[in-house]
Amino acid sequence: MARLHLEYYKGSGCNQNKIDVNRDIMEYIKKNSDEDYASVLTEDSRWQVFYHLSQMRTSVLNWYEFKKKSDILEIGGEFGALTGMLCDRCQNVTTVEYGLFKAQAIQERYKKRDNLDIYAGNITDMEISRQFDYIIMIGSLERQCGGSKNSEDYVKYLSGLKSYLKPDGKFLIAAENKYGLRYFCGEPENYTKMPFGGIGQYCTPGKGYTFGRHELEMILENAGLIQQRFYYPLPDYKLAQMVYSDEYLPQKDLGERLLFYHPDPSTLLLPEQWLYSDILDNKVFHFFANSFLVECSESGDKGTAVFAAVTTDRGKEHGLATSIHQAPDKKGRRFVKKRALYDDGQKSVRSAYDNIMNLKQHGVPIVPHTMENDAIVMPFVDEITCSDYLRKLVSEKNKEQFEVIFELIYQNIIRSSEIVSSEKNAFPGSEECQIEYGPILKQCYVDMVPFNCFYVDKQLIYFDQEFIKENYPAAYPMFRALMYTYIFTPEAEQLVPLSVMKERYGLEMLWEVLSEEEQHFVADNRRHNVYRNFYQWTWVDLERMEKNRRQIGKCL
Repeated sequence: MARLHLEYYKGSGCNQNKIDVNRDIMEYIKKNSDEDYASVLTEDSRWQVFYHLSQMRTSVLNWYEFKKKSDILEIGGEFGALTGMLCDRCQNVTTVEYGLFKAQAIQERYKKRDNLDIYAGNITDMEISRQFDYIIMIGSLERQCGGSKNSEDYVKYLSGLKSYLKPDGKFLIAAENKYGLRYFCGEPENYTKMPFGGIGQYCTPGKGYTFGRHELEMILENAGLIQQRFYYPLPDYKLAQMVYSDEYLPQKDLGERLLFYHPDPSTLLLPEQWLYSDILDNKVFHFFANSFLVECSESGDKGTAVFAAVTTDRGKEHGLATSIHQAPDKKGRRFVKKRALYDDGQKSVRSAYDNIMNLKQHGVPIVPHTMENDAIVMPFVDEITCSDYLRKLVSEKNKEQFEVIFELIYQNIIRSSEIVSSEKNAFPGSEECQIEYGPILKQCYVDMVPFNCFYVDKQLIYFDQEFIKENYPAAYPMFRALMYTYIFTPEAEQLVPLSVMKERYGLEMLWEVLSEEEQHFVADNRRHNVYRNFYQWTWVDLERMEKNRRQIGKCL
């Protein structure tokens, strides 16, 4: 059973239980002893509820490979959004939460865990007689010095914490970037609640203080934490979906699998996703990234991961982490690992492996895959993805090769499985529909899309084939390949009109029913019923943004 320690508590955070949403979160925790808050997130649209109870919060670290049997010190537990995941991954977790009310909430939330100790109070008032493998501070460093602008205050604070670290131990620190792109686009700063509050050097003081990249680097270095690896969680550390590093930076188009969100879009001037391509071209991504996650220590090796993509939102059965690692031999070699985020997801990992092996048996080129310790391991392929290659062809106005690639995609789809009779068509509504569906595949790999293959030596080399539909038309993955290409590369319409491609592959009459099925597939895969409020925060209101820009113009 989780243990709550009060010997160092001196009354801090005494107003936590006076805030309505805090009391509501406590009630949700008490009523959901199974730690599943899906029904709560469906009904309660408040950002604070989502922030504290959504499993997506764990994405900042659920991909990280902690050393075996590690001891964790978590500073700033809040309502315990990451605490349960840390308990699952590590041997012992000690969580410090300065307010008694939230410390009690953590105990209630994880009362069944026997490897958790919770201390109420301020860590600077405590004398915990042990050392830890990791000290984790997710969003808490920026709140520790009362909004001070003096970097020495943060150096002193971190220096004092080092006594809790084992000789080979590490800090894992997540912090907002004062110069994050979302703030240049007009989002209110986290602590002043004003647009450009941090960029304007906190002319209006707040209860916290965020750092620029160089500023945070110097604070850590002056605290003796000279071994550093900066990661860049996107869209931020709060709801990370992808985690980049200086060793592996993003490509131009971040929109294909990344969802940017804004709970309060009222002051936005531009969509941040419009700007990343130029930022990457000008090699200033590290300056504008919305958040930092820093792995740092006095000495010792850095972790091997240089990139991670997580699908925490897909639930326990389909939540996976795909990470790129630097091989420990330090010869520059890299490899890719795909593993389940939860025990319930092992079946999905095995299915993905079996699917790719079946493609290979049918003559479809694949990236080499092996199963090692319940994870899929692949060599890192430093080649252009098919989606990026298509984008390149569009920019070069290479109509002929653009069409060649889609014919390659279609032939691979047809080759991927045995064709069965049309009577076995299991596509929803096909019994009542008189439309000709074309070839029906016994096993239809719906992810045979340009994003999931490389273009190498005039071949498409496939990876990531988790999802399969039995007795489905080949038209469905072909539809997906075309639809997403034309969504994320709209200029393709000027090169080869989508109507031409629809006609060529027999999709004209099918497009509407295929679109309906895709909506159902994505809603189920992305659990829209649970995360519908999050998806509302991803909506881009261009009219509102233009109005805000015009309003600023009137004031000049």
